[in-house]
Order: sequence, then C-alpha cells, then structure tokens
Amino acid sequence: MKISNFHKIQKWLKENDIYFHKDVDISSRSWIKAGGIVRTFIQPDDITKCHELIKFFSKEKINFYVLGNQSNVIVRDGIIETPIINFIKLSHVKLNKSLNGLHITCGSGVPIPKFSKNLTNRGYSGAEGILGIPGSIGGGICMNASSYNSYLATYIKDVKVVSNNGELLTLKKKDLNLRWRGSIIKDKRYVVLECKFFIPNKNYIGENETKKISDKILKHRRYYQENKLPNLGSIFATKNIYKDLSRKNIIFFLLYIFYKLGNYFFYKFNKSKILSFRKFIITLYLKMLGLDNFDQWGTSDKTLNCLVNKGAQETDKAISFLKEFKKKTKKYFEMENIILEDIH
Repeated sequence: MKISNFHKIQKWLKENDIYFHKDVDISSRSWIKAGGIVRTFIQPDDITKCHELIKFFSKEKINFYVLGNQSNVIVRDGIIETPIINFIKLSHVKLNKSLNGLHITCGSGVPIPKFSKNLTNRGYSGAEGILGIPGSIGGGICMNASSYNSYLATYIKDVKVVSNNGELLTLKKKDLNLRWRGSIIKDKRYVVLECKFFIPNKNYIGENETKKISDKILKHRRYYQENKLPNLGSIFATKNIYKDLSRKNIIFFLLYIFYKLGNYFFYKFNKSKILSFRKFIITLYLKMLGLDNFDQWGTSDKTLNCLVNKGAQETDKAISFLKEFKKKTKKYFEMENIILEDIH
C-alpha cells in the first residue's frame, strides 16, 4: 500500500470518528500468540460506521482485511500496511420474547460463547455444542461453524452484510448457500455486520437441562481438545482427519485401524491412558507425513487437527508447517485455518 494511502486512511478515520489503533502487535491479540505489526487496526463501534468505512475503501480502491476473534487466522511476521477491520465493538445483543419464541439480534463481533450462553441461561436448547467455539458471530456464519451437533446457522432468520464494493445487503437463510464449513459469505467475501436469529418455543427445556448438556460438552471438550497451548482450533475442515487420511495409502489405512482399536481399548479398559495413546499415534502420523521437524510448532498432543505454538514468537515456520501439511493432504480435505502470508 502506498504511504500516502496510509496517511489518507488515518486522516479519514479521525474525521469520521472511527476508532483505530496504530502499530498493533497481532501476537498480543491472536489465539496463536504470534504475528506481525498492523499499522492501522480499525474498530468501528456501529453498523453505519462499518458501512461507510467499507464504502470509503471501495471508492479509494484500498484493499482491507477483516479479522474477527483471530481464533483461526495466522498472520505473517513484519509490518502490515493493509488496514485491518476488527468488529469486537459490534458486540450488541438484543433479545425479544414473543408468543412463538425468542428473537435475537447480534452484532458480528459478538463472541459465539456469549451467544450460546444467552440461550442456555434462558433454558433454550440448540446452542450448547457451540459454547466452546472461540470465534465471533460474523466469522462463525461465514464458516458455518458447528460443534457437537450444534450449528450456529440453524436458527438464522437473516444476515446483514456489505459487499466489497460497499453495497448493503440483507440475506435470508435460504440465500446463504450454507455447506460444511462454507457459505456464500465466504465465497463472495461479504462482510457480516449483524445477524438475526429466532429460537422457537419447542426448544425451551429449562435452564437446569441446558446447563447439564453444556457442562457435559465442555467437560468432553476440555479433556479431548487442546486447552493449554496457544492454538488455532481445527486446521482442516474435516469431521475425522484420521479416517480421511486412511485413503492416502495402505499404511495410513492400517494406522487408522490401529488408532480405532487403541481408542476403543483404552476408552473401555484404561481411560486414564487414552491421551498418552493419542499422543503416541499423533507422533506416528507426523513422522509419516514428514512434519516432525518444525521447531516450536506442531500439532496438539490431543489431536492431529490442531496447530499449537510451543513457544515461538514468529509465524514463518508455522506458515511453512501449515502449507506443507496442506500440500500432503490436499486431496482429502480443505484447510480451515486461514493463512495471511501475502497481505501487504
């Protein structure tokens, strides 16, 4: 980006009373705790300002990038001139109870756990499984986020978005082209501003019941998913990375059978050792994939499908790890982690 654009952007932001930070260290905000310095980190606090901001970028032909909770994005090292928009201040949640159910309006920056708790704390079932997803509503709708058989998009009424040319659109659920880890929002790079949901009365089971379900899911998540080291959640959009890799060749097929049998044995007869077994299996997978030689970066001991930071401050080797992993497995699944390597 031209230096003149850098000054023009910050001047325009000040004139239009849009909040921004200068020289933000992404490593202090990212879930992976690494990344470069963003020269202009913009945090608009209402939908109108967001719309005007994107129209300004479109008119001036300035590239920009939207970052949510940064829970699945890895940003390159160095200085990043491209302006970054972050919607953490679009955190409004409005609830309205009607005769038929609960109406909810959320800003795109609302954390998914906050949305889930708003339902479970009121006794409405359907969102317990997404309680542990660290992303935002906007990113979750874009990626059609789901977990433990709960889908964020299940109860969507409509979504307010802005196209890259600044056009304000309202998309009904049927227009979203929802699929496994994808949507029209992802395809067309729309920017989500706000979303409306409707939860029917039939989902009301009482707060005690929703709390039981939530607690059970969170307990399972904490035990089997990474929760100690900085990480980016699922690397790939796959329901079972081991099963998908079994199609690679006979060795991976046999390793998958061994994994399945071992999991069954330890779960049934010696559950206290199941995580040790998984760590051993993951070591074998990494060795067979040639991914066992990346200092301070690797996958979780609990799952092969999760990048973890073991003490690094720079992302260059992590990006190399992800690209190599993708290269060796691209026939079997798409990458869910987003790599911002070419951002200027």
